[in-house]
Parts: sequence; structure tokens; C-alpha cells
Amino acid sequence: MPFYHLDELPIKSPLAGTRFRVLGGERMSLSYVDLEPNVVVPEHAHPHEQITVVLEGELRFSIEGEEKVLTPGMVAVVPPNARHAAQAGPQGARVLDVFSPRREDLLQMK
Repeated sequence: MPFYHLDELPIKSPLAGTRFRVLGGERMSLSYVDLEPNVVVPEHAHPHEQITVVLEGELRFSIEGEEKVLTPGMVAVVPPNARHAAQAGPQGARVLDVFSPRREDLLQMK
């Protein structure tokens, strides 16, 4: 089926204070993520290229040690294997993460 509604996707919570709705295409995947206030996503890396778009709230984002506070409409591009981390602002944040290739680990998580 080529059409979906975000509200119909199952919610996954791989980290306390987060709610992920994940969808995969043939070569890419996306995560629509709600972060509660001040939630920290610890530093990590993966072989996927990642583009993060802030839709609501504020997100302190670091890529390979370079840090910036992102607000709605701002975008971060994370190269494959780059160390990165994030922290939601005091009102939380809603972001859209796009990954290539597909994040099988996110698609298969419970």
C-alpha cells in the first residue's frame, strides 16, 4: 500500500521519553519522533545517512562535536558513521528523521 497516515503507524519507544512512528520504503526509512521535555538521545553512530528536520519545539543537536540548537524548520544532515546526539528543549520536540539506506533495526523494533 503506498499511502499511510502517521496516526495509524504503531508507536515504538526505544528510549524513555520518546515515541517513534517508523515507516520504510524500498531504499529509505523515516521516523516521526516525539521527544518529551529535556529527553537526551545519547551519542551514537550508524552506517546510515540521516537527515533530521525539526517540526516543533527545540532540539540541541551535536554532530562529531559540533553543536547547534535547532528550531522548527531547521535541518541537520548526519553523514554515515558520524557520532551524534540530541537533547529536546524544555517544551520537548517533534522531529522527522529520514534514513538511507533503510533502518532495519528501527523497522523491526517492538
